[in-house]
Amino acid sequence: MKMDKWWLADVETVVRDFGSDLEKGLTPTQVKDRQEKYGPNQLVEKKGRSAISLFLDQFRDFMIWVLIGAALVSGFLKEWVDAVAILHEDPLHPAQKVWSYYTGMAAANGTDSYIVQDFPLGAAGIPVKAGQLLGYQGTWSGKPLWPGWMHVHFAVLRAGNRDDFPSEFTLEATLDPAPYLNMELKPETDTTNSQPLKCGQP
Repeated sequence: MKMDKWWLADVETVVRDFGSDLEKGLTPTQVKDRQEKYGPNQLVEKKGRSAISLFLDQFRDFMIWVLIGAALVSGFLKEWVDAVAILHEDPLHPAQKVWSYYTGMAAANGTDSYIVQDFPLGAAGIPVKAGQLLGYQGTWSGKPLWPGWMHVHFAVLRAGNRDDFPSEFTLEATLDPAPYLNMELKPETDTTNSQPLKCGQP
């Protein structure tokens, strides 16, 4: 049965036009007749696509290839688009050295760096003054086309025997940054992934 502008009709009109009953519904005979005429009241299930097909579809987008190419070039040149690492004396252990590591300073595409021009990509051995601007917070999450919130990551890492930057971010190489920031973490009963910080005013 065809009804024009059925979304505007009231309940009583719909029940009357379809020959039903508001309290009892359709009779068994009506149900059988309508199933024979219109078929079962169910959607036709289509064959799903395989996981490999969905994966390969991602590479039909030209921008994906641009991002992959940028990532390969960056990896080949060992350039950090979003990070700066500073080697300095450990203020808590003067006889040792640590790395202060800042990352996340890039756009969501992972290719546009927000690091200031004083620190060119791939450069090393550049002196850094206390209070010098390194860059700006970004939305790079580590995954192309998957932006994060505006942020910057900070870590303190042990320097290697030859002051080399750690090849891997392991628990053994990472130090608790709280003492270096002169702050106390909130109790574990609070939100563990959020710590309030007040940035100093210039």
